[in-house]
Amino acid sequence: LQHLRRPVALQLDYNSVGDI
Repeated sequence: LQHLRRPVALQLDYNSVGDI
């Protein structure tokens, strides 16, 4: 889970899966 390091982009990670 990449959104663990980016709680701000947590909403984006659901779609991009940490691709950002």
